[in-house]
Amino acid sequence: MMSKFFHASELIIAVAFFFTSCASAVPKLSLEQQILPPAEAVHWELSDWAGLKTLSYTGRTDPVCLYALSLNLRTEGLEFVFTPSPTDINAEMKSLKTSVFAEHNNLTAAINATPYASRKLSYLINRSHAPRDVSGLYIYDNHEISSPVPYFDALYLLYDGSWQMDSQENIPAGTRWAVGGFHIFLRDGINEGGSHIRYPRTAVGFSKDMKTMFLLVVDGRQRDCAGMTTEELGEWMLWMGASHGINMDGGGSSTLVLREKGRLRMLNSPVHRTKPGQERAVANHIGFRLPGQME
Repeated sequence: MMSKFFHASELIIAVAFFFTSCASAVPKLSLEQQILPPAEAVHWELSDWAGLKTLSYTGRTDPVCLYALSLNLRTEGLEFVFTPSPTDINAEMKSLKTSVFAEHNNLTAAINATPYASRKLSYLINRSHAPRDVSGLYIYDNHEISSPVPYFDALYLLYDGSWQMDSQENIPAGTRWAVGGFHIFLRDGINEGGSHIRYPRTAVGFSKDMKTMFLLVVDGRQRDCAGMTTEELGEWMLWMGASHGINMDGGGSSTLVLREKGRLRMLNSPVHRTKPGQERAVANHIGFRLPGQME
């Protein structure tokens, strides 16, 4: 079990690449200097799709690079799509880039999801369709693909169409889909995040009434993008209008794509092996379709 979470050889190589290739480009900002949202209210932009708004925020003084979607969960015709598990390899998942997953399924938008472990250093070559083992709970259409990790949390989509967030040990009755993450950092409007490390982040949040979903990525490891702690992430989620939020797989996996004018566009600039703009093939994703693109 521990091999799914701690892969020393991959970690050593990744850390070496990070410190030798890009450390000088990362903004020098102490953890005592909090990255907080602006005083003015958030300004969402209308997208090409009914029920969907976008946010792109680049800090004027702080090294913030944030990209988010606000999705009305009551939008007629909304359909969520998750990554299926293959049956022809000895692993839980095959890797895919988020943009490839979205293209193959004709999605409106998609985001990376669950933490995972690579096999045989396939992380280093970033190859699609390489075997991946999900680190934590993953339920696909009522079939458990990967088992829970007790100290991690998850997103749950029930048969009645409602979403819940809870521990991976507490699978709600009526769950059809479950996507594991790390930890819930925003709970009923209370920021429970930590302040120990800044990182590129992927997060999913909900409004107080659970009728609006927020999909968020924060870039890091780049000259003007420092990443965020989960405590900072909680403050920005609150600013956006969320009352609930969970931290998903981050780092070089963080990717958010959106279809505009019929073409998919990567909203953020992920970093794989210190290279900004290089998208990583990850284990699984959360995506959705909306019924018709507005002209």
